[in-house]
Amino acid sequence: MFSSNYTNKDDASIWEDFKAGVRSALSYMYFRYAKLLMLYGRKISEDYQMVEDCIHDLFFELWERRDRLGSTDSIKFYLFKILRRKVTESLRKKKDHIPHEENHFTGFAKPIENQIIDNQTDKDRQALVENLLNQLNDNQREIIHLKFYVGLKNSEIAELLEMEHQSVKNVLFRTILI
Repeated sequence: MFSSNYTNKDDASIWEDFKAGVRSALSYMYFRYAKLLMLYGRKISEDYQMVEDCIHDLFFELWERRDRLGSTDSIKFYLFKILRRKVTESLRKKKDHIPHEENHFTGFAKPIENQIIDNQTDKDRQALVENLLNQLNDNQREIIHLKFYVGLKNSEIAELLEMEHQSVKNVLFRTILI
């Protein structure tokens, strides 16, 4: 799989090794994040092959450009941001583009419902949770997914979705109140 030399290192150190051309850092990053990237990419597009190609391109291009990359203290956020851009560009090229201003992100409706409902044993609670999630718009579902299932910080979500930090906080607050 990947080298255990990196399991106790922080992201900044792993990233610096990667930028210095250490192949085991690249392998570690790939094996640590590829599945998460695929899950996230499939929320944006159901085209498995296209998402897989975007992930492979992402790692290839990072490796090719590693000497020109800046530093990061969150590899996961950095990769998610690049993947989101790559998948969106691929969708645009396929004329399957989702308008940016509408911010449609319909891929989260069922997976979030399924994950939450699977953890519920009480039938009344299942109905309540399902009803509440159906009340969320696509933007709210995406922010909830990135915050609670991916584990991104509010500032990372804001940058990823090209929103103001305060807007992310407001959406989270209003969503939780529902």
